[in-house]
Amino acid sequence: WRENRAVYWPHDGNRRVELVEDGGLLLVVNDFSYDDASDPSEVAPLWCFASQHLLITARLHPLRSADELRLQMRSHLTAASGIEVAAQLLDIRTSRVKRLANEMTDQLDNIEDRILAGKIEQQRELLGRNRRLCARLRRQFAPERSDLNRFLHRRSGPLAEADREALQSSTDALAFALEEIAEL
Repeated sequence: WRENRAVYWPHDGNRRVELVEDGGLLLVVNDFSYDDASDPSEVAPLWCFASQHLLITARLHPLRSADELRLQMRSHLTAASGIEVAAQLLDIRTSRVKRLANEMTDQLDNIEDRILAGKIEQQRELLGRNRRLCARLRRQFAPERSDLNRFLHRRSGPLAEADREALQSSTDALAFALEEIAEL
């Protein structure tokens, strides 16, 4: 940990994916706030250092995906490398994006049904709220998908093939979730 401490310093929140000196992977990504009462699109930076043998995360506030990963690791989740664990963290976060997309789809279906039934009281406000949430989620997560894709396609270096495949799978799942959101 002491050798990797410099990776996080200074701890800016600029999103990035890069290899560090010892062959580890540095990820700075957005994660959802842990507070259920907060806006569903509220995110904060999550710093991750992954190597063949470990994953270290750092955050300034409690974050949902990081906590869920910790709980899953305690119960049953296994991985061959720290980079694979980082990919699983990204998968957990993507599952949350998918759940939000499904919730928004259900809400939009209900709004449309009410409009068709002639009940137009609060539908504009609800439509606007869903539109803003879609836009925020795309702004926060689409650049990360692009960053991961660029990283995976330009680097053939020290990443094991299984780690590369795990990260690619996570990136593809995020791309699909973002496409669902874009279609709303």
